[in-house]
Amino acid sequence: MRMLAIALLTIVLTAASASAQAVRKTYTRPSVPPPEALERLNLQLDWQVYVPTDGRRDGLFDVQPANGQVFVQTRAGLVVAIDKDTGMLRWRAQVGTPYAAMLPLSFNSDSVFVVNTTTLYALDRATGQQRWKMPLGSIPRTTPLADDDRLHLVIGDRIVVYEFIKALAKGTASTKGERLPAPAAAGKGSAAAAPAAASSKGSLVVSELPEIPLILAFDYPLHGRLEQPPLITPRAVFAIDDAGRTYSLSTKHDRKEIFESLTLNAPPVTALGSYSDATTDTVYVATQDFVVRALDINNGQILWRFTSGTPILDKPVVAENEVFVTALGVGMYCLNRQDGRPVWPQPSRQAMGFLAANNKFVYAVDRSGRLLVLDRFRGTVLSGFDTHDFVVAVTNELTDRIYLGANNGLIISLHDRDYPTPLPLRKVQESLPKPKQPGKPSVPPAEKPKEKEGDKPAEKDADKKDADAPEKKG
Repeated sequence: MRMLAIALLTIVLTAASASAQAVRKTYTRPSVPPPEALERLNLQLDWQVYVPTDGRRDGLFDVQPANGQVFVQTRAGLVVAIDKDTGMLRWRAQVGTPYAAMLPLSFNSDSVFVVNTTTLYALDRATGQQRWKMPLGSIPRTTPLADDDRLHLVIGDRIVVYEFIKALAKGTASTKGERLPAPAAAGKGSAAAAPAAASSKGSLVVSELPEIPLILAFDYPLHGRLEQPPLITPRAVFAIDDAGRTYSLSTKHDRKEIFESLTLNAPPVTALGSYSDATTDTVYVATQDFVVRALDINNGQILWRFTSGTPILDKPVVAENEVFVTALGVGMYCLNRQDGRPVWPQPSRQAMGFLAANNKFVYAVDRSGRLLVLDRFRGTVLSGFDTHDFVVAVTNELTDRIYLGANNGLIISLHDRDYPTPLPLRKVQESLPKPKQPGKPSVPPAEKPKEKEGDKPAEKDADKKDADAPEKKG
């Protein structure tokens, strides 16, 4: 019976995914919402911009909000950086072969990493100029992930971890362990050929930067396949394979697992959500058995679990005090981040995709692509507007800005009139790109607007009932 249930679930999820992909690839020519419609929703247009596209065969492959920028990839291989405050095109770069196999890009404070077929490209985050490229031998299984010290790739049945030479030169990364050969011959300037020598203190002294400023720190064998990308937290690299087996590698000690591997009842069905503070790293995992689990990856303890009853469609979106989960045929749940109990009296049945949130409202789309404004306290639909021609609805996990896109290249940014300054969704955010001139930041840091009377976070509703409370597991 369990195998039959898994097979039926796979068919349902595949059909839902295929339908979503078909809609996302639809070519449309939407109009910017008129001022009177935005005024009714208490919204304001920040900016509108056209990303260059190659006619109807092209379109938006991926749109990612970041601090200071919005990164856009087109199916033709163009990468564009947009200023998130003004909508100006800061730079654009054609990367690799047009219409080839691609993965969503990743970035750290000074570089953008793009996979095109079997090659990894590194672009300068401030200018878009290509810094280096490295053949990988095969297409990575998941999106590469990077922080300022390391680059993580999933190649075949291994997590391959490279260290940036500049980080090693500063002594900020580990230098323990054997330097392994690269997963593919990278030619001149490969990681295997990086010229470095160990000092008496164990840090690396770099005599000359190689063409590719990476050195292979270690790789880690997997017992199964990774369908979802690993997650980087301040203390760990965390992943779950297709058998539900967990991997928790310390960022301070190569190959050392923080806790003994767990095996969940089912593999993850979406990317992982996370929340980190000064002492803990929590991962929120949506699995194929319709369950969302909160897992403390510092000790392997399952903090809580919540059962949706139907397949979960999107990555759990983690706010400062809530977790938003969307389930097929049920809608959007709002859960308390600390204990997993429902915040809203019932799920918002019309909402089928999270867009953004501020102190008063949650913005979502329904299954037809209509923009919805939800009460953040109770999840009820307050108003809406037909935006179905904006087929690329962007999940913004950083601020309250609403981003909508279309395959003719049009992208718009909207915000509530009461919040002229971007409001962070949570305190923990990725770092800003490094400025080119010392002391002159490229983008001023966002300031949280003063709360008005009644603008209290939804999670402080003390009257929530425990009737639908999920089973806790400690």
